[in-house]
Amino acid sequence: MEQISVDLIIWLQNTGGVLGEMFFNFISFLGEQYVYILILAIVYWAYDKKFGEYLATTLGISLSTNNFIKGITELPRPYETYSEIDNLRPETSYGSAFPSGHTQAFSSFLFAIAYRLKRYWWLIAIILTVLMMMSRMYLGVHYLRDVLVGATLGITIALGHGFLFNKFYNDNQKLIQYYSMIALVLLPGLFFLDNNSFFQGYGIMTGLMLATSLEKKYVGFSTDKPLKTLVIRIAVGFALLLASLLILKLVFGFIGTEEGSWPYNMLDFIRYFIVSLMGFLVYPAIFKRLDY
Repeated sequence: MEQISVDLIIWLQNTGGVLGEMFFNFISFLGEQYVYILILAIVYWAYDKKFGEYLATTLGISLSTNNFIKGITELPRPYETYSEIDNLRPETSYGSAFPSGHTQAFSSFLFAIAYRLKRYWWLIAIILTVLMMMSRMYLGVHYLRDVLVGATLGITIALGHGFLFNKFYNDNQKLIQYYSMIALVLLPGLFFLDNNSFFQGYGIMTGLMLATSLEKKYVGFSTDKPLKTLVIRIAVGFALLLASLLILKLVFGFIGTEEGSWPYNMLDFIRYFIVSLMGFLVYPAIFKRLDY
């Protein structure tokens, strides 16, 4: 399969030209953190809290499991092995290739949307997932095996988590137990893996799980507000979340840990954990307090 992948990647890169590179870079961008943050802000803060929690925790579980596996496999990317393959998106092509993180996260997110909204969303999820798979291969950062396994895991997580999430949602104690079980299974990764992306993903996942559980118990904010209020809520909250990510990165940078070291990775875990708490617990509490 590897040679088939190599031949396909080379063919794609040789025939796509500048327009192909621009298009597939855009598709790849759709599977990056700022897009997810914006969509989750809209859904959780302004549309449907339950749907937002399901989407967010699906993404968190998918990111964590993907990077847990990557930390174990540590397989090279196509451009690292074959000089005739160009790396057309170096900013998102580091660490292990297997399975594809963009494909897994994107497919889990899309199929979670389809699981909730039904109808034509299934077709949209399939088409966009295939485009993401093609994108990651076109850009020279993944083999066919990487994107196939990534898509399979992403879809499985979206549907499996969707079933269990709906089953336990109205019983907060059982939902917390379910969340805790997932967190405990992946916990060893904090001590045995050196994959920085796992620390980030695990911080997102555990932060989301704790934040949403506490929000339901102690806050209970509402999305039933005038449109103008919701738009302001999204705009201000989105800006604050991005600012929080940047400020925490700058603050932790003063500690002077070496990039790639365990302390550096743990600070990234803490950073994403805190930002998740802010987005799904602190900001909603402020919304309710200010009646906004």
